[in-house]
Amino acid sequence: MKTAMEGTRVGKRRTVVVFAVALVVVVAAVFGYLLYGSSPATGTSTASVGTVATPGVSCEDPSLSAAAAQVETDPRFTQLSDGLCYNFVGVNDTAAGTSGTTSAYTFDYYNGSVFYPCGTFPEALVASQIRADVVTNGSLLSVQSASLVNGTTTLNSGPVCGPNPPVVSVVSAQLVEVTIPAVLEVNLTLDARFAPLAVTQLTAVIVVPGGNQTIAFTGVTGGKPLPPGRAASQISIITGPASFVAGGVYDMAIDGQFQGGQPFGYTVQIALVNS
Repeated sequence: MKTAMEGTRVGKRRTVVVFAVALVVVVAAVFGYLLYGSSPATGTSTASVGTVATPGVSCEDPSLSAAAAQVETDPRFTQLSDGLCYNFVGVNDTAAGTSGTTSAYTFDYYNGSVFYPCGTFPEALVASQIRADVVTNGSLLSVQSASLVNGTTTLNSGPVCGPNPPVVSVVSAQLVEVTIPAVLEVNLTLDARFAPLAVTQLTAVIVVPGGNQTIAFTGVTGGKPLPPGRAASQISIITGPASFVAGGVYDMAIDGQFQGGQPFGYTVQIALVNS
């Protein structure tokens, strides 16, 4: 999150940089039952670094419209925002009256959290939303917290998911720094909610500069399969010279095998975000 531009708005603004302890996932391939071996070869380094952006125009962005900036300086808005930087995400005309057309301005606040609307890709979680009714003469009629009215679930409905969800989706993965000894661990959780059969082998391979990181789910075996609809977690120590960039997006392959021997595999993208 970014702070407000100095001299353009009133009220306390503080930069909110929340590095969610999570691995966020974007679908990067057609899901289905692919041949085992779709993961990158161990030791390769083909990572390309991108970022996961939040929608809208930040409160400090020079391109923020004068009308939106004026709303953000109103005492009623600053009281609701509590000094946090909200992104201006859009405006819609709602009604015409004696004072002119009333427009609804929408502002979203992102605290760094993400959610998985389809279990395959991340979206920035709208933690709070403020809506303001403004007439054409610039007068602010009302301001309300849409989060209190509709709740965060309604604000984060997400896109329409396709008919072929992944058999295993990423739920979360925490990057944990262990001080004694000084190592970095990944606590990865995968969900077999759409698996047609129990999973008897499961591996995730993260492609990062310097080398790939393989996370083998040792608790998922033929003797102890992962049933459909259940989740499994695995803690793995990050090894080798791999270079992680906070918030960077990298390729990750998920490979596994169903009970009976049928393999599956597909490639997604993940954003590694430090705590």
